[in-house]
Amino acid sequence: MNKRTRDVVMAVIMAVGLSFSLGSVLDAKLRVGPLMGYYAPNFGEINSDFRQFNDAYGSDLELGSGLCYGVAAEYELSPNFCFRAEVLNFNSETSASGMQEWYEVYYYYYEYWYDLYIFYTDNARLKGKVQVTPIFLNAIYKFSPEQSFTPYLGVGAGTLLSNCRFNWSGTVAAEYWLYDWWYDLWYYWYADALSYSFSDGDSGNPIAFQILAGLDLQASPNLSFAIQGRYIAGKADLEMPTYAGLDIARTTIDWGGFFLGATLEIGV
Repeated sequence: MNKRTRDVVMAVIMAVGLSFSLGSVLDAKLRVGPLMGYYAPNFGEINSDFRQFNDAYGSDLELGSGLCYGVAAEYELSPNFCFRAEVLNFNSETSASGMQEWYEVYYYYYEYWYDLYIFYTDNARLKGKVQVTPIFLNAIYKFSPEQSFTPYLGVGAGTLLSNCRFNWSGTVAAEYWLYDWWYDLWYYWYADALSYSFSDGDSGNPIAFQILAGLDLQASPNLSFAIQGRYIAGKADLEMPTYAGLDIARTTIDWGGFFLGATLEIGV
């Protein structure tokens, strides 16, 4: 089990444990359930860095938004006020292939009356993946808890377990040609190829904040359904390996963005 997996497992255990502890100590109503939605981070600088690759190789690397899922535990302290702990997970991938770099090496041999030319073609593939596990503790105020439809507002603070990983792979092909400058003739000698693959990445756990608003539908005393929107604010400063002379030693992933989702909560 790697460090990131251990962090996520510990976060879930702590969230559930805290929920049951507060629920028993404060005699609160406890609800737990799945949470899912659509998350659209800004990404910021990391996508700008990818555009350097795109300009150099004609690729289309770009991270995008997508589904985010997790678990929530809510403990009610009063009809109007509650705490909600959340652990989510989101990842985004991008890749590009067919990125070519061409160059030649020239050798001059006077005594043999020919020149040696080596033509190299580097066909590369780049794959990037970023992953974040937002962990938040929210304070939520419900405006009309006696109604079946209850609007609410909340604020939260937590951390963003962030990880990025990049993989480069490809093949360097070489063709060897002889040029006879006495007779002005070219001779194909032979070809060779070398495959390569390497990866690197970084991780960080920045502090984050969020504001949220939603509408809670009380289906029964022990079952509720809620739709919600939120804005998450947080940035992770990570190392990004250099490639092909492009100096991108560090980058920032801006996780700030909107989340629109729903949760199902069951009383325990």
